[in-house]
Amino acid sequence: MSKANHHLANLKAGHTAIIASLDMPPGLHQRLLALGFRQGRPVKMLRRSWLSGPVHVRVGTTEVMLRRRDAQNIAITLLSPEPLAPEPLSHELLAPEPLALEPLLVEALTVEPGLSQPTAVGEYQ
Repeated sequence: MSKANHHLANLKAGHTAIIASLDMPPGLHQRLLALGFRQGRPVKMLRRSWLSGPVHVRVGTTEVMLRRRDAQNIAITLLSPEPLAPEPLSHELLAPEPLALEPLLVEALTVEPGLSQPTAVGEYQ
């Protein structure tokens, strides 16, 4: 793999790498240093959102959500082979199927004024 792909934004969820460098504006650089993002420290990718959304990482005991464009400015050294996620294909850019909300409504019960029985939110008997 080319060195250009070795940045935090491409690390697969569950994998760990070592921070090699931070290449960003001074204000953000200082903030990340204060949060523990230092050269030589291990960083673990906890979750990656789809498309260009944020990434959830852990450095030491600190968990941080980073914009993907900021994570692309953090160079990493890989600890194991193939810990980088592939770039998404066009068919992978589709939105996930919507969650079924009906079971949630059944559990969200309330007693409306003037009614003797609890009803699902938004329903009146």
